[in-house]
Amino acid sequence: MERGLTLARTNWRRINQMNFYGKNAQQDRYFVEIRNCLELIYWVAADIDHFVESKPELIDKKVLEIIFQNSTQLKNFYSETEEKINVLKGPHKECALVLADYIKSCIEEFDFIQNKDREEESDDVKYSRMFDADINFRDKFDKYFLKTDVELYRLRAFKHFTLALSSLIDFTAFIGNNSELSLAENKRAQAIKHICDAEAILKIGCRFMERNDASTRDFFIAYSGNTQFSAQQYYQYQVEFNSILQELFFIQRNFYSQFDNDQMPEDTEFKLVDFETEKYYGQLNQIGFEISKIILAAMNKDIPNFILLSPLANKNQLDFIKVK
Repeated sequence: MERGLTLARTNWRRINQMNFYGKNAQQDRYFVEIRNCLELIYWVAADIDHFVESKPELIDKKVLEIIFQNSTQLKNFYSETEEKINVLKGPHKECALVLADYIKSCIEEFDFIQNKDREEESDDVKYSRMFDADINFRDKFDKYFLKTDVELYRLRAFKHFTLALSSLIDFTAFIGNNSELSLAENKRAQAIKHICDAEAILKIGCRFMERNDASTRDFFIAYSGNTQFSAQQYYQYQVEFNSILQELFFIQRNFYSQFDNDQMPEDTEFKLVDFETEKYYGQLNQIGFEISKIILAAMNKDIPNFILLSPLANKNQLDFIKVK
């Protein structure tokens, strides 16, 4: 890996992870900055949403202050970043706009403070809207990647996981009705297939990541002599992100495979899989945040003082067993 990183440092133009990289170095740098600002904003917004949904019992005055501070800062940071898109041209700008539109919809969706008017909205309507927006974004964003980059395969894996979640919501609705057990089984089978597809796609991306330097391309475009972080640290965060995502896919596939022959898992198994799923979502938020933070630090860019909440919620399995 070290040899590959050295080659990437001197010849980043040959990496060409995004299919428009390498034609205009300044536009590439602008894009990397804007993209990582937007993704940083997403991870902060997702962190707030995850904490509010999964750990409402931990929300006290101090946590509320953090939520309000993060929410205000991320909206202001989004506005600043959106303005910067005007410096981009051609496919750099087109791609940034696709990402910015999606991040904006996520900010609005995750904003429980401003979503009072949606309190009466059913979960079916809410999730359907979110899943449609997610899949639509991934279909649009897909075309900007080359076939050798792990992020393309993460993008596609996430799409299949979203489709799996959509099927699982239907499965949950059908499983409690004896007259609809066949429909429930069909939805369960669909969900498991989508999760298997997500796992297979991610494995392909991980193999590409091991064999080329595309996963570190943003770092070397961004690098400006800042020694606070190294390309190796950035690469390791990418490896860790993949590992957590693989674990998330595995636990979901393994759990829903237990419903064979109409056998319902024990209540404790439901609680444990929920606990593990929440933990992995929180860890993805943290690692995703760190990945973008490294890029912006490498560019010597200032970011707001965001405080992630997920570390407050993440405990290990022994803690879970003790609590239960």
